[in-house]
Amino acid sequence: FFEWMHLQKGKAFFTRSIFIPFLLGAALAAANYFFLSLRIASPETPLTIALSEGTPLALLLFLSAAIITAPLFEEIIYRGYLYSVIRTFKGKIFSLFFIALLFCVVHIDQLWGDPLAIVLIFIMGFSVTLLRALTGSIFPGIVAHYSYNVLTLVIPLLFLFISNTHFYTAYFFGDYISKEKEIVLLERSINEKPEFAESYNALA
Repeated sequence: FFEWMHLQKGKAFFTRSIFIPFLLGAALAAANYFFLSLRIASPETPLTIALSEGTPLALLLFLSAAIITAPLFEEIIYRGYLYSVIRTFKGKIFSLFFIALLFCVVHIDQLWGDPLAIVLIFIMGFSVTLLRALTGSIFPGIVAHYSYNVLTLVIPLLFLFISNTHFYTAYFFGDYISKEKEIVLLERSINEKPEFAESYNALA
């Protein structure tokens, strides 16, 4: 399995398979954040609606899947199995573009309504597939994919939580704490950040 999926170690393993892919994932996540932050308003997508309307448990399950399981299994399926099969019949160049496009199409149902996000996910898929083509292994893609997902999802969420801990504690865990505790958290949020309108709305 490891040989067929090209998970074996090669020369300069740390540099080629860990360090550079990690930097690539970080650069893609930074570019993602930069281009999306230039917009005045972000369009609603099925993914953003589901996350905003979902329960804290649903959000936790989504983050767990996106951070722990998705990078590994997606790389095995797309850059491991499918890339190997298609390259055998159509060659490396066709496989590179086809897998990147297929990876993008699979994510369109989550990002529909946001063309920029769709373009960015295609670029991410193309970059990781290019790693597969250049190194002959899916291990660098796995590292880059983990780096991208963690930096894209976890770090912004962490900074968001730190920016207004009381409000987001009430927001995410309001269904699991008493109303009295929720009111106290929102009042503390208003005292610390009186310009944060969401705290007033939630308290009202």
